[in-house]
Amino acid sequence: MTPPQNHALLIGVETYCDNELLPDVAYAEADIAAMRKALVRLGYKEENVTLLVGEDATKIAIEEHVRGLVETRLQADDTLLFFFVGHGLAVKRANYLACWDTRYQDLRGTGIDLAALIREFRRSPGTHIQAYLDCTRGEFANAPSMSAPSLEKALETAEHWACFTASEFDQTSHASGRLKHGIWAHHLVQALSGAAPEILVDNRFLTAGHLQDYLTNKIPLTIRDTLKTRQIQTPWYAGSHGRDFLIADLSPVVKRKGAATPAKTNPAKEFVLRSEDRVTVRSLSGFKSGVHRIPKVLDRRAEDWGYDVAHADLENDLAETHKSIRANMNYTRKQIEVFPPKGGFGSIRTPDFQYTISVALDGDPIEAVFTREVSDIRHPDILLDEGFTAIFDATFKSIRLSFEERIKVEDLIDKAEAQQLPIDYPHDCSSCSFKVPDRGQIHVNEDHLSLTYPSGMPLEQLTTALGQALRMLPRGDDAKSLPPPAQGQFE
Repeated sequence: MTPPQNHALLIGVETYCDNELLPDVAYAEADIAAMRKALVRLGYKEENVTLLVGEDATKIAIEEHVRGLVETRLQADDTLLFFFVGHGLAVKRANYLACWDTRYQDLRGTGIDLAALIREFRRSPGTHIQAYLDCTRGEFANAPSMSAPSLEKALETAEHWACFTASEFDQTSHASGRLKHGIWAHHLVQALSGAAPEILVDNRFLTAGHLQDYLTNKIPLTIRDTLKTRQIQTPWYAGSHGRDFLIADLSPVVKRKGAATPAKTNPAKEFVLRSEDRVTVRSLSGFKSGVHRIPKVLDRRAEDWGYDVAHADLENDLAETHKSIRANMNYTRKQIEVFPPKGGFGSIRTPDFQYTISVALDGDPIEAVFTREVSDIRHPDILLDEGFTAIFDATFKSIRLSFEERIKVEDLIDKAEAQQLPIDYPHDCSSCSFKVPDRGQIHVNEDHLSLTYPSGMPLEQLTTALGQALRMLPRGDDAKSLPPPAQGQFE
Protein backbone atom coordinates (compact mmCIF):
# COMPACT_ATOMS: atom_id res chain seq x y z
CA MET A 1 0.00 0.00 0.00
CA THR A 2 1.36 3.42 -1.00
CA PRO A 3 2.14 5.61 2.02
CA PRO A 4 0.36 8.98 2.23
CA GLN A 5 1.80 11.63 -0.06
CA ASN A 6 2.00 15.41 0.17
CA HIS A 7 0.89 17.41 -2.87
CA ALA A 8 0.86 21.16 -3.52
CA LEU A 9 -0.69 23.39 -6.15
CA LEU A 10 0.82 26.88 -5.99
CA ILE A 11 -0.70 29.65 -8.12
CA GLY A 12 0.58 33.21 -8.38
CA VAL A 13 -0.56 35.97 -10.72
CA GLU A 14 1.56 39.10 -10.46
CA THR A 15 0.60 40.76 -13.74
CA TYR A 16 -2.75 40.23 -15.46
CA CYS A 17 -3.64 40.12 -19.14
CA ASP A 18 -6.50 42.53 -18.36
CA ASN A 19 -4.04 44.87 -16.66
CA GLU A 20 -6.07 48.03 -17.12
CA LEU A 21 -8.79 46.74 -14.79
CA LEU A 22 -6.84 44.12 -12.81
CA PRO A 23 -3.70 45.81 -11.40
CA ASP A 24 -0.45 44.09 -10.53
CA VAL A 25 -0.12 42.02 -7.36
CA ALA A 26 3.26 42.90 -5.87
CA TYR A 27 5.67 40.01 -5.18
CA ALA A 28 3.13 37.27 -6.03
CA GLU A 29 5.71 35.21 -7.91
CA ALA A 30 8.29 35.69 -5.14
CA ASP A 31 5.73 34.39 -2.63
CA ILE A 32 5.13 31.29 -4.75
CA ALA A 33 8.85 30.61 -5.11
CA ALA A 34 9.40 30.96 -1.36
CA MET A 35 6.52 28.59 -0.59
CA ARG A 36 7.85 25.99 -3.02
CA LYS A 37 11.28 26.13 -1.38
CA ALA A 38 9.78 25.75 2.09
CA LEU A 39 7.64 22.77 1.08
CA VAL A 40 10.54 20.92 -0.54
CA ARG A 41 12.61 21.43 2.60
CA LEU A 42 9.63 20.13 4.56
CA GLY A 43 9.70 16.86 2.63
CA TYR A 44 7.34 17.43 -0.29
CA LYS A 45 8.64 15.66 -3.39
CA GLU A 46 9.47 18.14 -6.13
CA GLU A 47 7.34 16.23 -8.64
CA ASN A 48 4.36 16.66 -6.29
CA VAL A 49 4.70 20.47 -6.14
CA THR A 50 3.04 22.18 -9.11
CA LEU A 51 3.64 25.87 -9.85
CA LEU A 52 1.40 27.94 -12.09
CA VAL A 53 2.62 31.53 -12.31
CA GLY A 54 2.15 34.40 -14.72
CA GLU A 55 0.86 33.42 -18.15
CA ASP A 56 0.80 29.74 -17.13
CA ALA A 57 -1.93 30.45 -14.55
CA THR A 58 -4.83 30.47 -17.01
CA LYS A 59 -8.35 29.33 -16.18
CA ILE A 60 -8.01 26.21 -18.35
CA ALA A 61 -4.61 25.29 -16.91
CA ILE A 62 -5.79 25.65 -13.31
CA GLU A 63 -8.95 23.62 -13.91
CA GLU A 64 -6.98 20.88 -15.72
CA HIS A 65 -4.43 20.59 -12.92
CA VAL A 66 -7.16 20.45 -10.26
CA ARG A 67 -9.01 17.77 -12.22
CA GLY A 68 -5.81 15.77 -12.67
CA LEU A 69 -5.04 15.89 -8.97
CA VAL A 70 -8.51 14.77 -7.96
CA GLU A 71 -8.94 12.03 -10.56
CA THR A 72 -5.48 10.47 -10.77
CA ARG A 73 -3.21 11.52 -7.90
CA LEU A 74 -4.94 12.24 -4.60
CA GLN A 75 -5.60 9.25 -2.35
CA ALA A 76 -7.15 8.85 1.08
CA ASP A 77 -4.92 10.30 3.82
CA ASP A 78 -2.87 12.32 1.31
CA THR A 79 -2.36 16.03 1.98
CA LEU A 80 -3.02 18.76 -0.58
CA LEU A 81 -1.79 22.30 0.00
CA PHE A 82 -3.43 24.90 -2.26
CA PHE A 83 -1.79 28.34 -2.25
CA PHE A 84 -3.14 31.24 -4.31
CA VAL A 85 -1.69 34.75 -4.57
CA GLY A 86 -3.64 37.10 -6.80
CA HIS A 87 -6.93 38.95 -6.96
CA GLY A 88 -10.14 37.58 -5.47
CA LEU A 89 -13.47 39.21 -6.36
CA ALA A 90 -17.18 38.55 -6.02
CA VAL A 91 -20.25 38.64 -8.23
CA LYS A 92 -23.50 38.62 -6.25
CA ARG A 93 -21.71 37.02 -3.27
CA ALA A 94 -20.18 34.28 -5.42
CA ASN A 95 -16.40 34.29 -4.92
CA TYR A 96 -13.99 34.09 -7.85
CA LEU A 97 -10.21 33.80 -8.08
CA ALA A 98 -8.78 35.86 -10.94
CA CYS A 99 -6.57 33.83 -13.32
CA TRP A 100 -4.01 35.41 -15.64
CA ASP A 101 -6.57 35.54 -18.47
CA THR A 102 -9.55 36.57 -16.32
CA ARG A 103 -11.50 39.52 -17.70
CA TYR A 104 -12.73 41.88 -15.02
CA GLN A 105 -16.02 42.44 -16.85
CA ASP A 106 -16.67 38.67 -17.08
CA LEU A 107 -15.64 37.16 -13.76
CA ARG A 108 -18.22 34.38 -13.99
CA GLY A 109 -17.01 33.22 -17.37
CA THR A 110 -13.27 33.71 -16.96
CA GLY A 111 -12.55 33.36 -13.23
CA ILE A 112 -12.33 30.32 -10.96
CA ASP A 113 -15.51 29.84 -8.93
CA LEU A 114 -14.14 29.24 -5.43
CA ALA A 115 -17.17 27.25 -4.23
CA ALA A 116 -16.92 25.02 -7.31
CA LEU A 117 -13.20 24.57 -6.67
CA ILE A 118 -13.91 23.43 -3.12
CA ARG A 119 -16.55 20.99 -4.40
CA GLU A 120 -14.05 19.60 -6.91
CA PHE A 121 -11.42 19.01 -4.23
CA ARG A 122 -14.04 17.32 -2.06
CA ARG A 123 -14.45 14.64 -4.74
CA SER A 124 -11.31 13.10 -3.25
CA PRO A 125 -12.61 11.66 0.06
CA GLY A 126 -10.18 11.35 2.92
CA THR A 127 -7.67 13.83 1.51
CA HIS A 128 -6.49 16.44 4.00
CA ILE A 129 -6.76 19.79 2.25
CA GLN A 130 -5.22 23.11 3.26
CA ALA A 131 -6.10 26.26 1.33
CA TYR A 132 -4.14 29.49 1.72
CA LEU A 133 -5.66 32.47 -0.08
CA ASP A 134 -3.83 35.78 -0.41
CA CYS A 135 -6.42 37.41 -2.63
CA THR A 136 -7.16 40.83 -1.14
CA ARG A 137 -4.13 42.77 -2.40
CA GLY A 138 -6.28 44.87 -4.73
CA GLU A 139 -5.25 48.50 -5.13
CA PHE A 140 -8.33 49.36 -7.17
CA ALA A 141 -11.34 51.25 -5.83
CA ASN A 142 -14.94 49.98 -5.87
CA ALA A 143 -13.86 46.38 -6.50
CA PRO A 144 -16.45 43.82 -5.31
CA SER A 145 -14.85 42.22 -2.24
CA MET A 146 -15.07 38.49 -1.69
CA SER A 147 -17.82 37.22 0.61
CA ALA A 148 -16.83 35.52 3.86
CA PRO A 149 -20.34 34.05 4.43
CA SER A 150 -20.23 32.44 0.98
CA LEU A 151 -16.85 30.87 1.71
CA GLU A 152 -18.01 29.66 5.12
CA LYS A 153 -21.07 28.07 3.51
CA ALA A 154 -18.91 26.25 0.95
CA LEU A 155 -16.75 24.88 3.77
CA GLU A 156 -19.41 24.10 6.37
CA THR A 157 -19.82 20.39 5.51
CA ALA A 158 -16.27 19.81 4.27
CA GLU A 159 -14.22 17.19 6.10
CA HIS A 160 -10.47 17.42 6.65
CA TRP A 161 -10.33 21.06 5.52
CA ALA A 162 -8.43 24.11 6.72
CA CYS A 163 -8.76 27.45 4.96
CA PHE A 164 -6.66 30.52 5.74
CA THR A 165 -6.93 33.95 4.15
CA ALA A 166 -4.45 36.80 4.40
CA SER A 167 -7.07 39.18 5.74
CA GLU A 168 -10.75 39.66 6.22
CA PHE A 169 -12.29 40.32 2.83
CA ASP A 170 -13.09 43.99 3.43
CA GLN A 171 -9.42 44.65 4.25
CA THR A 172 -6.25 44.87 2.18
CA SER A 173 -3.47 42.30 2.33
CA HIS A 174 -0.30 44.38 2.38
CA ALA A 175 3.04 43.72 0.71
CA SER A 176 6.41 44.91 1.99
CA GLY A 177 9.04 46.44 -0.23
CA ARG A 178 11.65 45.57 2.38
CA LEU A 179 10.66 41.92 2.59
CA LYS A 180 9.96 41.69 -1.17
CA HIS A 181 6.93 39.57 -0.24
CA GLY A 182 3.38 39.85 0.87
CA ILE A 183 3.50 40.29 4.64
CA TRP A 184 1.07 37.45 5.41
CA ALA A 185 2.74 35.16 2.87
CA HIS A 186 6.16 35.93 4.34
CA HIS A 187 5.14 34.92 7.85
CA LEU A 188 3.27 31.87 6.57
CA VAL A 189 6.42 30.64 4.85
CA GLN A 190 8.46 31.45 7.96
CA ALA A 191 6.16 29.28 10.07
CA LEU A 192 6.35 26.37 7.61
CA SER A 193 10.14 26.74 7.49
CA GLY A 194 10.51 26.20 11.23
CA ALA A 195 11.53 29.81 11.91
CA ALA A 196 9.13 29.98 14.87
CA PRO A 197 9.86 26.86 16.96
CA GLU A 198 7.97 28.31 19.92
CA ILE A 199 4.63 27.67 18.16
CA LEU A 200 5.25 23.96 17.58
CA VAL A 201 3.63 21.22 19.66
CA ASP A 202 6.20 18.74 20.99
CA ASN A 203 8.82 20.68 19.01
CA ARG A 204 7.51 19.27 15.72
CA PHE A 205 3.75 19.63 15.09
CA LEU A 206 2.24 22.80 13.64
CA THR A 207 -1.50 23.10 14.26
CA ALA A 208 -3.99 25.47 12.67
CA GLY A 209 -4.62 27.28 15.94
CA HIS A 210 -0.96 27.95 16.63
CA LEU A 211 -0.37 29.02 13.04
CA GLN A 212 -3.33 31.41 13.09
CA ASP A 213 -2.21 32.91 16.41
CA TYR A 214 1.30 33.39 15.03
CA LEU A 215 0.05 35.13 11.88
CA THR A 216 -2.38 37.28 13.86
CA ASN A 217 0.39 38.44 16.20
CA LYS A 218 3.15 38.95 13.64
CA ILE A 219 1.32 40.81 10.88
CA PRO A 220 0.43 43.99 12.84
CA LEU A 221 4.02 44.26 14.08
CA THR A 222 5.42 43.95 10.57
CA ILE A 223 2.91 46.39 9.13
CA ARG A 224 3.76 48.91 11.82
CA ASP A 225 7.48 48.43 11.28
CA THR A 226 7.62 48.41 7.46
CA LEU A 227 4.69 50.51 6.25
CA LYS A 228 4.79 53.20 8.95
CA THR A 229 1.09 53.91 8.41
CA ARG A 230 -2.07 52.95 10.25
CA GLN A 231 -3.36 49.80 8.57
CA ILE A 232 -5.49 46.93 9.83
CA GLN A 233 -5.02 43.44 8.43
CA THR A 234 -6.69 40.58 10.29
CA PRO A 235 -5.96 37.03 9.04
CA TRP A 236 -8.98 34.73 8.75
CA TYR A 237 -9.28 30.98 9.36
CA ALA A 238 -11.97 28.31 9.18
CA GLY A 239 -11.48 24.56 9.48
CA SER A 240 -13.29 21.29 10.01
CA HIS A 241 -11.24 20.43 13.10
CA GLY A 242 -10.95 23.91 14.55
CA ARG A 243 -7.66 24.85 16.13
CA ASP A 244 -6.42 21.24 16.33
CA PHE A 245 -6.20 20.69 12.57
CA LEU A 246 -2.68 19.38 11.87
CA ILE A 247 -0.93 21.61 9.34
CA ALA A 248 2.46 19.90 9.19
CA ASP A 249 4.99 17.77 10.96
CA LEU A 250 8.08 19.97 10.91
CA SER A 251 10.43 17.34 12.30
CA PRO A 252 12.51 17.20 9.05
CA VAL A 253 13.18 20.94 9.34
CA VAL A 254 13.71 20.86 13.11
CA LYS A 255 16.19 17.98 12.84
CA ARG A 256 18.07 19.74 10.06
CA LYS A 257 18.33 22.92 12.11
CA GLY A 258 19.39 20.98 15.19
CA ALA A 259 22.09 19.11 13.29
CA ALA A 260 23.60 22.27 11.90
CA THR A 261 26.81 23.48 13.50
CA PRO A 262 26.05 26.54 15.60
CA ALA A 263 27.62 29.65 14.12
CA LYS A 264 29.59 31.98 16.34
CA THR A 265 28.37 34.95 14.36
CA ASN A 266 25.20 35.76 12.54
CA PRO A 267 26.19 37.78 9.46
CA ALA A 268 24.04 40.55 8.09
CA LYS A 269 22.23 39.36 4.97
CA GLU A 270 20.68 42.67 3.89
CA PHE A 271 21.38 46.38 4.26
CA VAL A 272 18.68 48.99 3.73
CA LEU A 273 19.12 52.76 3.76
CA ARG A 274 15.90 54.57 4.60
CA SER A 275 14.52 58.05 5.12
CA GLU A 276 11.05 59.47 5.74
CA ASP A 277 10.04 63.03 5.04
CA ARG A 278 6.70 64.59 5.94
CA VAL A 279 5.25 67.44 3.90
CA THR A 280 1.91 69.18 3.90
CA VAL A 281 -0.63 67.81 1.46
CA ARG A 282 -1.11 71.30 0.05
CA SER A 283 2.55 71.39 -1.02
CA LEU A 284 2.14 68.40 -3.35
CA SER A 285 2.50 69.22 -7.04
CA GLY A 286 -0.89 67.85 -7.95
CA PHE A 287 -2.85 69.62 -5.23
CA LYS A 288 -5.17 72.27 -6.64
CA SER A 289 -6.24 74.89 -4.13
CA GLY A 290 -9.96 75.56 -4.34
CA VAL A 291 -10.53 72.27 -6.17
CA HIS A 292 -9.13 69.60 -3.88
CA ARG A 293 -10.16 68.93 -0.30
CA ILE A 294 -7.88 67.13 2.11
CA PRO A 295 -9.51 63.85 3.24
CA LYS A 296 -10.78 63.66 6.80
CA VAL A 297 -10.70 59.85 6.94
CA LEU A 298 -7.82 57.63 5.84
CA ASP A 299 -9.50 54.90 3.80
CA ARG A 300 -8.74 53.30 0.44
CA ARG A 301 -10.34 56.16 -1.46
CA ALA A 302 -8.16 58.65 0.42
CA GLU A 303 -5.08 56.55 -0.35
CA ASP A 304 -5.88 56.52 -4.08
CA TRP A 305 -6.48 60.29 -3.99
CA GLY A 306 -3.13 60.82 -2.29
CA TYR A 307 -1.35 58.70 -4.91
CA ASP A 308 -2.83 60.82 -7.71
CA VAL A 309 -1.99 64.17 -6.11
CA ALA A 310 1.60 63.08 -5.38
CA HIS A 311 2.15 61.36 -8.75
CA ALA A 312 4.15 64.24 -10.26
CA ASP A 313 6.34 64.49 -7.15
CA LEU A 314 7.21 60.79 -7.46
CA GLU A 315 7.95 61.16 -11.17
CA ASN A 316 10.21 64.16 -10.56
CA ASP A 317 12.13 62.36 -7.83
CA LEU A 318 12.70 59.31 -10.04
CA ALA A 319 13.80 61.52 -12.94
CA GLU A 320 16.32 63.43 -10.81
CA THR A 321 17.65 60.25 -9.20
CA HIS A 322 17.98 58.55 -12.60
CA LYS A 323 19.90 61.57 -13.90
CA SER A 324 22.25 61.47 -10.91
CA ILE A 325 22.82 57.71 -11.24
CA ARG A 326 23.75 58.14 -14.90
CA ALA A 327 26.13 60.98 -14.05
CA ASN A 328 27.90 59.24 -11.16
CA MET A 329 27.82 55.50 -11.86
CA ASN A 330 29.34 53.74 -14.85
CA TYR A 331 26.14 52.01 -15.97
CA THR A 332 24.82 51.47 -19.48
CA ARG A 333 21.25 52.31 -20.45
CA LYS A 334 20.21 48.66 -20.17
CA GLN A 335 21.64 48.40 -16.67
CA ILE A 336 19.30 51.06 -15.27
CA GLU A 337 15.66 49.99 -15.16
CA VAL A 338 13.06 52.57 -14.13
CA PHE A 339 9.64 51.52 -12.83
CA PRO A 340 7.30 54.54 -13.10
CA PRO A 341 5.02 55.43 -10.18
CA LYS A 342 2.02 53.16 -9.72
CA GLY A 343 -0.11 52.94 -6.62
CA GLY A 344 2.09 55.48 -4.84
CA PHE A 345 5.30 53.52 -5.48
CA GLY A 346 8.14 53.83 -8.01
CA SER A 347 11.67 52.46 -8.22
CA ILE A 348 14.97 52.30 -10.10
CA ARG A 349 16.91 49.04 -10.33
CA THR A 350 20.66 48.89 -11.02
CA PRO A 351 23.20 46.04 -10.95
CA ASP A 352 24.30 47.08 -7.44
CA PHE A 353 21.17 48.33 -5.66
CA GLN A 354 17.52 49.29 -5.96
CA TYR A 355 16.16 52.74 -5.15
CA THR A 356 12.49 53.11 -4.24
CA ILE A 357 10.26 56.02 -3.34
CA SER A 358 6.72 55.75 -2.05
CA VAL A 359 4.09 58.08 -0.64
CA ALA A 360 1.35 57.58 1.94
CA LEU A 361 -1.05 59.78 3.85
CA ASP A 362 -0.76 59.70 7.62
CA GLY A 363 -1.14 61.74 10.79
CA ASP A 364 -3.59 64.16 12.32
CA PRO A 365 -3.66 66.61 10.64
CA ILE A 366 -3.09 64.47 7.56
CA GLU A 367 0.32 64.84 5.92
CA ALA A 368 2.04 63.21 2.97
CA VAL A 369 4.89 60.89 3.99
CA PHE A 370 7.57 60.21 1.37
CA THR A 371 9.70 57.13 2.07
CA ARG A 372 12.97 56.66 0.21
CA GLU A 373 14.97 53.44 0.41
CA VAL A 374 18.04 51.88 -1.12
CA SER A 375 17.83 48.09 -0.81
CA ASP A 376 19.10 44.94 -2.55
CA ILE A 377 22.62 46.21 -1.91
CA ARG A 378 24.86 43.57 -3.48
CA HIS A 379 28.09 44.64 -1.74
CA PRO A 380 28.33 46.75 1.45
CA ASP A 381 31.44 48.46 0.07
CA ILE A 382 29.26 50.47 -2.30
CA LEU A 383 28.06 52.52 0.68
CA LEU A 384 31.41 54.32 0.59
CA ASP A 385 31.79 54.42 -3.20
CA GLU A 386 32.41 57.98 -4.44
CA GLY A 387 29.72 57.78 -7.12
CA PHE A 388 27.15 56.29 -4.76
CA THR A 389 27.98 58.92 -2.15
CA ALA A 390 27.56 61.70 -4.70
CA ILE A 391 24.02 60.48 -5.41
CA PHE A 392 22.77 59.77 -1.92
CA ASP A 393 25.02 61.50 0.62
CA ALA A 394 23.03 63.04 3.51
CA THR A 395 19.81 61.65 2.02
CA PHE A 396 19.14 58.90 4.53
CA LYS A 397 18.34 59.05 8.22
CA SER A 398 18.67 55.35 9.03
CA ILE A 399 20.45 52.17 8.10
CA ARG A 400 18.89 48.79 8.77
CA LEU A 401 20.44 45.34 8.89
CA SER A 402 18.62 42.03 8.73
CA PHE A 403 20.38 38.81 9.67
CA GLU A 404 20.53 35.14 8.77
CA GLU A 405 19.15 34.13 12.18
CA ARG A 406 16.42 35.63 14.33
CA ILE A 407 17.53 38.00 17.07
CA LYS A 408 16.57 36.88 20.57
CA VAL A 409 15.23 40.18 21.82
CA GLU A 410 14.41 38.99 25.35
CA ASP A 411 17.99 37.74 25.81
CA LEU A 412 19.30 41.08 24.61
CA ILE A 413 17.07 42.92 27.09
CA ASP A 414 18.23 40.69 29.95
CA LYS A 415 21.90 41.27 29.14
CA ALA A 416 21.42 45.03 28.85
CA GLU A 417 19.70 45.17 32.23
CA ALA A 418 22.39 42.97 33.79
CA GLN A 419 24.98 45.48 32.56
CA GLN A 420 22.76 48.37 33.74
CA LEU A 421 22.51 49.84 30.25
CA PRO A 422 19.53 52.16 29.58
CA ILE A 423 17.01 50.33 27.41
CA ASP A 424 13.36 50.77 26.44
CA TYR A 425 10.99 47.98 25.41
CA PRO A 426 7.22 47.29 25.25
CA HIS A 427 5.36 44.91 27.54
CA ASP A 428 5.55 42.01 25.07
CA CYS A 429 9.34 42.39 24.63
CA SER A 430 8.90 42.19 20.86
CA SER A 431 11.50 44.93 20.38
CA CYS A 432 13.87 47.17 22.29
CA SER A 433 15.72 50.42 21.72
CA PHE A 434 18.91 52.14 22.89
CA LYS A 435 20.07 55.72 22.61
CA VAL A 436 23.48 56.35 21.08
CA PRO A 437 25.60 59.54 20.74
CA ASP A 438 24.59 62.42 18.45
CA ARG A 439 20.85 61.85 19.06
CA GLY A 440 20.87 58.46 17.40
CA GLN A 441 18.71 55.51 18.39
CA ILE A 442 19.11 51.79 17.79
CA HIS A 443 15.93 49.75 17.44
CA VAL A 444 16.01 45.96 17.53
CA ASN A 445 13.35 43.35 16.84
CA GLU A 446 13.65 39.68 15.96
CA ASP A 447 13.99 40.44 12.23
CA HIS A 448 16.43 43.33 12.06
CA LEU A 449 18.43 46.07 13.73
CA SER A 450 18.29 49.72 12.68
CA LEU A 451 20.16 52.91 13.55
CA THR A 452 18.17 56.12 13.07
CA TYR A 453 18.97 59.82 13.35
CA PRO A 454 16.55 62.77 13.27
CA SER A 455 18.02 64.15 10.02
CA GLY A 456 19.97 62.96 6.99
CA MET A 457 23.53 61.82 7.70
CA PRO A 458 26.60 61.56 5.44
CA LEU A 459 26.93 57.91 4.45
CA GLU A 460 30.43 57.52 5.87
CA GLN A 461 29.30 58.97 9.18
CA LEU A 462 26.19 56.76 9.19
CA THR A 463 28.11 53.52 8.61
CA THR A 464 30.84 54.48 11.08
CA ALA A 465 28.22 55.28 13.72
CA LEU A 466 26.57 51.91 13.13
CA GLY A 467 29.83 50.07 13.75
CA GLN A 468 30.41 52.07 16.93
CA ALA A 469 26.85 51.51 18.11
CA LEU A 470 27.07 47.76 17.57
CA ARG A 471 30.17 47.62 19.74
CA MET A 472 28.34 49.55 22.48
CA LEU A 473 25.53 47.03 22.76
CA PRO A 474 25.62 44.16 25.25
CA ARG A 475 27.30 40.91 24.33
CA GLY A 476 26.91 37.45 25.77
CA ASP A 477 27.67 33.81 25.10
CA ASP A 478 24.69 33.45 22.76
CA ALA A 479 25.64 35.28 19.56
CA LYS A 480 22.07 35.18 18.29
CA SER A 481 20.87 37.48 21.02
CA LEU A 482 22.63 40.32 19.22
CA PRO A 483 24.17 39.07 15.97
CA PRO A 484 27.02 41.28 14.75
CA PRO A 485 27.66 41.93 11.06
CA ALA A 486 30.32 39.87 9.37
CA GLN A 487 33.80 40.79 10.49
CA GLY A 488 35.14 43.94 8.85
CA GLN A 489 31.87 45.29 7.51
CA PHE A 490 31.86 48.34 9.76
CA GLU A 491 35.43 48.57 11.00
